[in-house]
Amino acid sequence: MIKQIGFSDIKGRFYSLTGNLIIGTSIGEGKTAYLIGGGGWYRRTLEAKQTVLQKGSVCIPFWEWWNVQCADGIVPTDVTIGSRTVSAPGFNVGGGFTFALEESPANLYFEIRYHRAFTQSIDTVVLPVTFGIRF
Repeated sequence: MIKQIGFSDIKGRFYSLTGNLIIGTSIGEGKTAYLIGGGGWYRRTLEAKQTVLQKGSVCIPFWEWWNVQCADGIVPTDVTIGSRTVSAPGFNVGGGFTFALEESPANLYFEIRYHRAFTQSIDTVVLPVTFGIRF
């Protein structure tokens, strides 16, 4: 779809800095279920690029190794044609499970959280599923 609207690349990023409260209960030997929630500051960025042909470059054989095509000093180059960054307060709520790793202080965890940031015009909403090791 990106190619159909004339862009070579579109990237979006979402960052957050949050403070959360975790309330958990044991559900068996070395297993815990928990609820998590809190608030914080969210930042969303979007960048759109379009490929243009740039002239005046020296064609170096090294570029072929990176699959960059160069002919008669004309090289395709990605140019940022638009970007936008918005920041806003928001909240998150979710839950998860932890599983003890035998005698280790570490736990495996699985979690899902709903995040909503009150950004301009349209609220930003994400629902990430995460897993990993927690100490």
